[in-house]
Order: sequence, then C-alpha cells, then structure tokens
Amino acid sequence: MAFFRKRRPLKPWERLFFVLSLLPTLWIGGQLAYGKWVLHRWEAWKADGSEKRWYEANKSLHLPLPSADAILLLPGFADGPSVWQKMAPVFAEEGFEVLSTLLPGDLEGKRRTIDRSLAKLRADDPDRRVWVVGHSLGGTLALDTALRPGTRISGVAMIAPFFDPVASRTLGLTPKQWYRFSRRAFPAVLMVDQRTPGHPHLDGKDGPGAIRTMPFLSTWDYDGLFDAADAVRDRAADWHGPLRMDVASEDEIVDTDAARRFFRAATNALPARLEEHPGGHVLPLSPSAETLARGIARFFRTPPPAGNHPVLQ
Repeated sequence: MAFFRKRRPLKPWERLFFVLSLLPTLWIGGQLAYGKWVLHRWEAWKADGSEKRWYEANKSLHLPLPSADAILLLPGFADGPSVWQKMAPVFAEEGFEVLSTLLPGDLEGKRRTIDRSLAKLRADDPDRRVWVVGHSLGGTLALDTALRPGTRISGVAMIAPFFDPVASRTLGLTPKQWYRFSRRAFPAVLMVDQRTPGHPHLDGKDGPGAIRTMPFLSTWDYDGLFDAADAVRDRAADWHGPLRMDVASEDEIVDTDAARRFFRAATNALPARLEEHPGGHVLPLSPSAETLARGIARFFRTPPPAGNHPVLQ
C-alpha cells in the first residue's frame, strides 16, 4: 500500500525549516505554561490563607500626632509597612506623626499612592512639614517624591537605596537590560513568582523570615523598580535640602557603591550625611533599627549648616 511506502529522508534545509516552524509554538507555549504554573502557585498561596495574612500584616500603618511634623515611610520592592514595625514607634516617640502604605504598580501608580498619603498628612494643615524616609526602592522613591513639583518635602532619608542591584554586570548586560529584553521576549508573562534571597546577613538575627516580601509580583511592579531608579539617577544635584543616606556594609541586594556615588553627586543637599552600618540590606528590621530611627529623627532636626556639602561617614 502507498501509505506504508518508505518516505525519503528530509533534506537538511527541510529539517531546519521544520524546527524553525516549531519555535513560535514553543515560545508562546512556554510563556503560557509558565503563567499557568505561577497562577497555580498563587492560588495555592491564597487558598492556605497566606495572601490574607500578608495583607493583614502589611495594612496601612498610621501613628497620628496632630500639629506635629510628619514622616512618610516608603517600603521597598515587594515589601509593605510591616518592614517599619521597629522604626515607626521610635519616630512617634520622637514627636512625628507616622504614615506608611503599600506601593503597588508601576512608577506612576506608586506616585499616585504617595501623593494620596501626602494629601492625607496635610488634610488639616496644608503647610505641614513632611519628611520622607524610604528603604531600598522606597529610598529611591523618597527622593523622586522630593524632586517632583508641588510635594514640598522638608527632607529625605534613604536607607540602602536602590539604584542598581549587586552584580550589576551579567554577560555584558545590566540586570535592567536583561529585564527589558525579557519583557519584550516574553510579553505574555504578566506575573512573576519571585523570592528574596535567603541569607543570614539580610536582616541580622531576625532571619530571612522577617523579610515580609510579597512573593507574587506583576511585571508592572518590576517596571516601577527600574523606572524609579532611572527617574533620579542623574538628578542628585537637583535636590536642595536635608539628605541622609544609610547603607549596609554587607548588602547583597543593592549596589552600595552606586548609592555612595549618588550621595557624592548630591552637592546641593544641606545638611547631608552618609553613614555605613554593619549587617545586610534590611536595616529597618536589623537589631540597630531603633538606633537608626533616632539618628534620622535627630538629623531632621539639624539646621542646615553654612558652607559646602559635607560628606560624613
């Protein structure tokens, strides 16, 4: 029968054409398979109550103190207000009203949330002085907030701020370039299952479990991460006001040298102070968090000195 007749071997160009014709299917199928896998893990995370517990632990933090200066606390990438649980009460003891909320979405979404927080703090007093303290991505957003017109920020404290991740070069590309490439190469991937690296130096004796990071993030959250760094990267000298930066000597998340370079370029910030602390990236949860909070509060009360930008370590 003709059906069982031996077929001729495919020529090399025919085999190549066959393989290449499968690539789009594999490319799209791989994205859909990854998306289904992440969705399955996300649904399991919700089903066992983890999502509810995460949002409960990271609900808005507000310690009101009418007629006082206010501090807006901005959490870092995938973090929430719970990262401030050690520092927020200290700021309140030092005489500041304290507010912190989740910052979801891309850069514009984060800015809108921050603007709503500023409006809340100034609802009864439009001239109220507001200071901004941010950790990691929150530190970058703190300066972005201060540089935006109309925010009237009195001063900024950046704790382990994000400008670049560690190991900033990989096979000739930066992490941002790899991310931008992946966004174009895998447009169907809209949610990522991410994990903060577990390491004993991340936040001291509290352990990696104390890093209350959201494990499931949209690609818009990642857009906001890199866009925020780009928004302030070359604008250090544009800030005229108090600037304090605290970095971690054993930071394995953000590039500490990039933060130091940014601080040195902030030549119009007065007063200005840079301090280095032992330990890992999550300084707000470290054993010295309360001491750090009191130092920042004292810094905010320091009048600007006359003269040039001091670099203190």
